[in-house]
Amino acid sequence: MKLTVRQERFCLEYAKTGNATESYKKAGYKGDDYAIIATNASRLLKNDKVKARLEELAQEMQSQKIASAAEVQERLTRILRMEETEDSVVVEGIEKGITEARIIQKRPALKDVIQAGTTLAKMQGAFENNVNVNVVLPVIGGDESLED
Repeated sequence: MKLTVRQERFCLEYAKTGNATESYKKAGYKGDDYAIIATNASRLLKNDKVKARLEELAQEMQSQKIASAAEVQERLTRILRMEETEDSVVVEGIEKGITEARIIQKRPALKDVIQAGTTLAKMQGAFENNVNVNVVLPVIGGDESLED
């Protein structure tokens, strides 16, 4: 399922912008009449090879945007261990009536460390309190014709 060079360029542009007519032009297709360009771009979107390539690109982009569970757990662990820092603006007095703001790196606050630990523990199932108990209760009395 090989695309032409222009089809590939069209797919890459369309994946970025979602605008078929602009992607059509940027891919190198010629045309001055907007209606013809729009029609041809629409026709290109219906091409089976182009649709398949656009689906591939969408899946690639989606997987890059979403953090995996392992990535989230690693980040939470770094916060829990106070290995992460964040920018914080500090205003200091340098002379009478004159202050200066500067950015410093600070470690996570204790409440953030506790929250990271709690979230990490929940992700790993540490707080599951659900208990399933299967009990067979004998039926005393009742109708003898009941089925088992």
